[in-house]
Amino acid sequence: SVQNGTVKMPGSATPAPEMPVPETTAVVHLGLVHCESAAAAQVLRSGRTSADAVFDQRPNSALARALMRGMLGALTGSEPQGWTIAQAASGAPIAVERNGCRAPAISFSHSGLWIACAASFAGPIGIDVEVSKDARNHAGIAERAFGPKERATARLGADRFYGIWTLREAIAKATGQGLRLAADAIDRVPDGPFQDAGWSKVDGDDWWLMHAQSSVGPSAGLSLAIALKAPPS
Repeated sequence: SVQNGTVKMPGSATPAPEMPVPETTAVVHLGLVHCESAAAAQVLRSGRTSADAVFDQRPNSALARALMRGMLGALTGSEPQGWTIAQAASGAPIAVERNGCRAPAISFSHSGLWIACAASFAGPIGIDVEVSKDARNHAGIAERAFGPKERATARLGADRFYGIWTLREAIAKATGQGLRLAADAIDRVPDGPFQDAGWSKVDGDDWWLMHAQSSVGPSAGLSLAIALKAPPS
């Protein structure tokens, strides 16, 4: 959940601190749902549209769009079914409302049975979730995709590997560059944040980065990261 700028996940060591924006308050809205939960069924009932029929063979994609529509409706006081999830030229998702309602930047992610989405009016945003898998070749992925300092950090354990992976993915989604940036082997987040949040310089730009990882309950092993790019000053 996101409460007054503080992000909490079940089993995280500590809640992320209040978002330290010096001049204005930037709000990030987060949605997270388990595909097999009662909440997921409610999300589909309230947010699914006929346009989602193309995702009948990809139920996670349909649920992600329904979750986003519900969030957009709540944020703007509009009907969830009035929102279309389209694609920018980069392939990044964009939200369009049929009556011309101002739309926030949006992002989706899913892993295993978890769906996440994020939205913000403050600037480009990216979100990534990953379910920990012991059989995954962490060292091999890090060698191909991470920068040298990030690889050293990832060797400290799976928690650090997933922290770096999700942060890199979230940044890549926010920039619209996707896998090209996420796997370019350039150091961006060797120091996290891990189980924390704050402002960082990435490629010369200011970013608010958040990472949380759950260790208990049904979300155990779930790593989540959000990246929000600060608007030009």
